[in-house]
Amino acid sequence: MKKKPLRLLLIVLGGALLVGCAALLRQTQAPTDVGAPPVPLPDQTPLGTPDQALIQPVYPTPTPENIVLPPLPTKPMQQATQVSAPPLSAPAQTAEEVVEAFLKAYTQDPQQMTLYLSQNCLANLPAGGAAAVAQLNGKLDGFVIQSGSVALNPPYAVVVVALNLNGGQTVRVFQLVQENGQWKIEMVDIARG
Repeated sequence: MKKKPLRLLLIVLGGALLVGCAALLRQTQAPTDVGAPPVPLPDQTPLGTPDQALIQPVYPTPTPENIVLPPLPTKPMQQATQVSAPPLSAPAQTAEEVVEAFLKAYTQDPQQMTLYLSQNCLANLPAGGAAAVAQLNGKLDGFVIQSGSVALNPPYAVVVVALNLNGGQTVRVFQLVQENGQWKIEMVDIARG
């Protein structure tokens, strides 16, 4: 009785072995590189005598003569007196206009700067006043708004400004919120990087 299960097991294993071998024989063989002649890449010398170069660079190494840089901006930084911000008495409509009016007030009438600050910012006003919120001190020679972005819900805006302050250049990031439908400066950071 013990021979029948053993015989059945051997038959099943033998059949499985035959099926596996047949499947292997039916598979197509992948091509190989063995025996194939080498194909030279463009701008390369084929393999040859030792005095010939084996590999030449496909891409030339950059040199100062063949590096092309984009042109420098031709528009100079705006002077603070040439900024097209609305007059100090007119309400600013966009976040960028609020920042422009705030910076224009710094050069013309610093007392007016507080008109552009949020209630939260006014409640936490530093000892240096509104100018200290933006960490402004000294002569503002000009500025350029580099970018502005607005989120709708909740209303929030970020305006990035390059300043020409005290003869050097620096960047401020103005964060604004809406209060009663008007953009107000909530805080100002110095851009690092």
